Amino acid sequence: MPLQPRGTKRPFFCIHPLAGVVFPYYELAFALGKEQPFYGLQSLGIAGKERPLSTIEEMAARYIKAIKVVQPEGPYALGGWSLGALIAFEMVQQLQQTGQSVGLLVSLDESACSTSRIANTWETVWFSFATAMPNIWSYVFDVLNLTIFTFPKIQKSEKMDRINW
Repeated sequence: MPLQPRGTKRPFFCIHPLAGVVFPYYELAFALGKEQPFYGLQSLGIAGKERPLSTIEEMAARYIKAIKVVQPEGPYALGGWSLGALIAFEMVQQLQQTGQSVGLLVSLDESACSTSRIANTWETVWFSFATAMPNIWSYVFDVLNLTIFTFPKIQKSEKMDRINW
């Protein structure tokens, strides 16, 4: 999804967090300025039209195809928050295995790609309640907005059919 498609710099691609939507990246896209193209990669199947992907490796491979529509050659700039950071990391691995270059990988949270410690179950549960639960209603609203208002309009767009995100 083009959040800020214009600009002269190389595009920055941010991968969706666990909720599957890219709304958390809108403010970041605009904060980076008008010269920074910014695209959000949203989860497949969120509108019920496509089969959701079930592994990080599948998601990474599909999202690589999507970014290559916008930017056929690297170096790529990738990032994500939470699950999105893990998917972005896998994308880097897959791109590098095929000889593509990645100029930037951004993890928008400290723990997603950290190997310094492994969170135990209690820390994971506590993190979920402390960070996700207070903000869950904005994601529910985002998903409803996408499925009821946004996706029907996007699917009618010839441009989106051509891009085939």
